[in-house]
This record gives sequence, C-alpha cells and structure tokens, in this order.
Amino acid sequence: MPAGLGPPPRQGLRIHVFSPLPPLMTEIANHSESVLAELALRCDVTAWTTQADATCRGLHPGQVRQYDPYDLPLREMNAADAVFYNFGNHAGFHRPILHAALAVPGIAVLHDLNMQHFFARFALSRSTEAAYVAIMRRHHGEDAAADARRFIGHEVGIDLMAERYPLPLAAADRAIAVLGQNRGAMQALSQQTRLPAYFLPLSTGFLDVPAPARSPAPPPYRLIAFGFIGPNRRLASLLHAIAALPDPGLFTLDIYGAVEPSVGVEALAGELGLDTQVRVHGFVPAEVLAAALHGAHLAVNLRYPTMGEASASQLRIWAAALPSLVTRTGWYADLPDGTVAFVDPADEVADITGHLLAFHHDQAPYIAAGRRGRAVAEAEHSPGAYADALVRIAGDAGVLHRRRGALDLAGTLSRTLGELMETDDLRRTAPGLARCVADLFGPPIQEAPASAVAAGEFN
Repeated sequence: MPAGLGPPPRQGLRIHVFSPLPPLMTEIANHSESVLAELALRCDVTAWTTQADATCRGLHPGQVRQYDPYDLPLREMNAADAVFYNFGNHAGFHRPILHAALAVPGIAVLHDLNMQHFFARFALSRSTEAAYVAIMRRHHGEDAAADARRFIGHEVGIDLMAERYPLPLAAADRAIAVLGQNRGAMQALSQQTRLPAYFLPLSTGFLDVPAPARSPAPPPYRLIAFGFIGPNRRLASLLHAIAALPDPGLFTLDIYGAVEPSVGVEALAGELGLDTQVRVHGFVPAEVLAAALHGAHLAVNLRYPTMGEASASQLRIWAAALPSLVTRTGWYADLPDGTVAFVDPADEVADITGHLLAFHHDQAPYIAAGRRGRAVAEAEHSPGAYADALVRIAGDAGVLHRRRGALDLAGTLSRTLGELMETDDLRRTAPGLARCVADLFGPPIQEAPASAVAAGEFN
C-alpha cells in the first residue's frame, strides 16, 4: 500500500488509529493525515484503513495498514496501549470503523455529534433494519423506535429523524471514552453518559503554507463554497441573496465538492439569471482547491441545521486568511469575535445580502477578519497540540479500560439483581456489591484521569 515517508517512529506508547485517509474526499481524512504525522514523532503509531490506495505523509509504509472489517487484526489491536476510532456521519466512509470499535473497545472520536444519517443507512437493508430500530430504542426510547419503523416505511423523512434523534453516542456503545471538537456539545454530552467526555479543538494541517497577502480588489468578487453540499449548506439562500443585489453581477460563485441533486444549484441559478456566474467544479485535487481558496475574496460556510460538528472547512478557510460568512449556530456561534461574519438563520437571505453589500462598500473589515482567523488557527488548532493531547489520553487508557469494565459489571449486576430482589433488599446490598466490583478492578479508579484536565475533559 503506498504511503508517505517520514522519520522512523519513536518507541513508547503503541497507538492505533482507525480513520479514512487521503485520497478519500473527506476533511476527516485530511485531519487524520496531519495528526498521524505528528503522532509518529511522539509514539509508535499504526494507521488502519480499508482503502487500498491510502496515503499518509509522515508515516512509513508499514505504519499504514489495510484491514478487513469482517476479519479484524484482533491480536494486534488488543496489544496497543490505546485505539482511537474516527467517526463521521458518512456511513460509506465510517461503517467499517464501527465494526472494529464494537470488537475492541477504544476511544470514539466523534467528528459529528449528529449521527442519525450514519445509522439511518441500516434502515435501507432488510438485513439490518431491525438493528436500526434496536439502536433507536436503546438511545432514544420507545417513541424513537416507533419513528424508526415509520422511517423504514417511508412515512417520515431523514430531516425529521436527524432533528429528533441525533444518536450522538450510538457509535460509542463499547467505547472507553468519547472525544469531540465542539466544546458546548461535549459539555452537554457529558451529562448523557458515564464515559469520560473529552473536548479537543479540531486541528488543521494547512498551516504550513503561508497565507496570501490580501488587499481590496475590484469586482466581480469571487465567492467560494466547498465540501459535501446538502440543503443545510444554504446555497439556495445564497443565490437568492445575490439575485437580490442592485447589481447581481458584482459576485461570482465557485462550488467545489459533491452537490446533492436535491440542492438544485444549477437549475436555481438559471431561474435567477445567475447561470453565467455560478460554476460547479466537483471534487478537485487538494492543490487546486488550495489555489481556489487563495484566489477567492469571500468564503460562504453556512450550516443550518448543523450536525453538531466542528468545521474542518472553516479551519481551511482561516488557514488561507480568507474572510467568511457562517451561520450563528452550534460550534460556529462560539467562534471568536472578529474572525467571521455571522448570518442569522432566522433572517438568512437579508443577512447574506447585507454582508455582500457591506463587502462591496468596504472590504477592509472582512479582510481583517480573515487575518484574525489565521492567527486563531495557528494558536489553537495545530496538529501538534492535538497529537500531544491524544498521547496524554492514550496514557490514561489503562484507567479508562478498568473504569469501563467496572461500569459494565456494575450495570449487569444491577439489572440481574433487580430482577431477583426486592427494591429495599437491593438498596441494602448495593454498597457492598459496589465495593466488590471496585476490588475486582484493582486500585481506586479516578472519575477524571490526571491527564484529562490537560486534554480538556468534561465529566
């Protein structure tokens, strides 16, 4: 399997990472590549992928290994000090990783906290639709199970299911801890689970290229949007906002990535008389997208509704010191003041129109926001800092495994004895049973491992 070359791994902790890798067209692959390169400087790391063409700069060929999700390398996985599983809501990219995570407990890295789209793929097959109903019941109750059956029967749509039942912990059923990049969402998630819940700022590997020196430019101004483009990326609102301008010809729009047919960008552009100003490029090589970002004047990175994700796209925009419009929701709502221009989802078209007009009249505040964004990315979103935190968490994996084992045994005892004993008898017996469980798992298990403070655990 081809892989990038890098320095030989340092001896120490053995860390395994299951993740999509380049050239797969996903920001999680790009993020993982840069973090793995940093991990290789700190420990003995192995990247596991189902891709035959995976590449990973900074790793030797032997450190990038292909696996079969139905014939897992269990001995090697269990020999690792820690295993990290990267999850996003694209089932095609991440479903093999779920097979591995259910086989060998590890740390679930939740790049998306709304995982409904991932698990809804189970409803598309007769062989797995019962599993989908069971997952919904386990995580959201009987009403969710009933709605799951309605979804299977095409009585309700995926948007309603995602709004009601985000399934944030369904990928962590056997995890020893969960990790996410949205501070507020991880704080909330920590109240829904007894697993340690870590927050780490998402990193970007695009900071090694100097940002362009931006200055006011004449029209037409180049807008850019990129990634997986579904209805929640709000391109319809953007096109209506451009069409509402006194002079719509002030702006062009370049779209890179996969555009869902339901978005209907090209048809809508034609209806609004913008067909000559809107160009859909599809997926392009990383260097082509980088050049497009450097040559653009304003990025549009709207998300509504949000999937609870931190935005790797936003970090790439900041790396290019590019001004951007974002929706004031979820992770985006907490971005530092003066680094982005916010759009209110309740008044979306008017807000976008206002920003476009303001950009035309005075580009300086927007250009300054792009520069501040680059500074924030450099200070808070480096792959090295992210790798340091993963190593600290990996150092606590032994404690996390014992903690998970104790919780599982306690839960089994509670359910079993609850069926055999009266409530008062169980209440009197419980403290002694808890001490027995604790003794079985060795020294006292801390609620928060020592290094979790540095890593940013909420629990």
